[in-house]
Amino acid sequence: MRRGVGGVAAAVGCALLAQAAPAAAQDPTAARDAALGAPLGTSIGTPINEAEVRDASLGAPRPVDQAPFTPMARSELGRAGQGVDGLRAVPPTLGRGLRLGNGIALSPYYRGGVFYDSNIFRAPAELAVDDIELTNALGIDLAVIRPTFTLEVGYVANHRAFLEHSDVSALEHRARLSFAAVGRVVSGRMRADVAWLERPDDPRFARGSVKRTIYDLGGVLSIGLTRTIALQPEAFANYQEFRTERMAFADNASYGGNLLVALSPRAPVTVLAGVGYRELNYTHDDAVAPDLRIFSLIGGVELRLLRTLTGQARVGYDWSEVTVRRRFPAAADPPSGLTAAVNLRWEALRTTALSLEILRQIDFGTTTSPVFLTRATLGVEQALPLRLGLAVRASYEEIDAVAGLRDRITGYMLAGGIGWSPRPWLQVGVQGSHLIREGGGGTRGDFDVTRIGVMLTLRY
Repeated sequence: MRRGVGGVAAAVGCALLAQAAPAAAQDPTAARDAALGAPLGTSIGTPINEAEVRDASLGAPRPVDQAPFTPMARSELGRAGQGVDGLRAVPPTLGRGLRLGNGIALSPYYRGGVFYDSNIFRAPAELAVDDIELTNALGIDLAVIRPTFTLEVGYVANHRAFLEHSDVSALEHRARLSFAAVGRVVSGRMRADVAWLERPDDPRFARGSVKRTIYDLGGVLSIGLTRTIALQPEAFANYQEFRTERMAFADNASYGGNLLVALSPRAPVTVLAGVGYRELNYTHDDAVAPDLRIFSLIGGVELRLLRTLTGQARVGYDWSEVTVRRRFPAAADPPSGLTAAVNLRWEALRTTALSLEILRQIDFGTTTSPVFLTRATLGVEQALPLRLGLAVRASYEEIDAVAGLRDRITGYMLAGGIGWSPRPWLQVGVQGSHLIREGGGGTRGDFDVTRIGVMLTLRY
């Protein structure tokens, strides 16, 4: 689970909450309402969680966090953006929710859509099959907001079916939990995501369904040493299990942590520096890729400049050593190189927001060699008159080649949509996307897909 695993590319963000908790946090209702931001539901400090942001069917997280936050660990929950909606669903804060007590709200929602999909199996052009896809998602969010902590829990079940290909329907489940607490000296947060997935949203598994279960955990503490210096330990773990025997060789687990020193000479800016360590292991007897031990040097900055620029940027250097070689060539060197994790948001105007996400990290492999994954996404959100909202996102992804086994994989995607919210609990929208995938081994790995459709979201 957003949302990179390990090192700098496994960036975990936590502003020094103990140093700079906003006054709004003292009033749960005020904190909830103040976080609404633009009509699209965008807000400063919204947790950036790949499992949520990259698949709008999960619903946007409640924007009650009072500090920028990048993922505890990057998961596979929403990668590649195949079929992702260009427009976010109605965020939980726009629905009234069932008030269960002071600062406690339960918010159920439904989201349905009808899409034309030009290539439902993500196959090469000459084998492409189009169809009409029907999506139905039922979810529920629980938020507990107190002056010193917030707790969020969410679950969604998403069913996909096709008019002419009923045999490829899929039912996916996702659940998430996040917790943040603020103290005078020690503050912290943790998150957990679990998903039961079926669709092939990783380009290394193009064509057909790829059934897998993913568990993603992360936590961070901020321990104030002085008014401007804090120690920031971070820990994360990720486990991915494929539920078909043909893919069992790729089952993998990653875990590790970072130890950072955070310097806050000014409250809106925090400078980070430190080291990281993680292990990437394959858990099945049929595994072919090597297990790795990865070391990281990390530097970065966190920003919270009023309501204009927020987020985190980290850069560093990762190097690895092989712990279990398997079929990894004896003469080959394990991967090493520059890494990055950037999640920035700039509210240029009250009604206009720009976002930038960059990720580069050592990633798991489906061949005898691990690889570097690079991804960059630029997004624009614009609030319009008459309760209209426009969202556009362009992204690029690259997975390194494996000498003698597989070419470099590249992907380009443009997605966007326009939504109308005549009521706080209702949104209707039109959205579309076009994805191009190239490489991976001759023409077998090349495909493109166009999706366009309408969505309806109801949130209590």
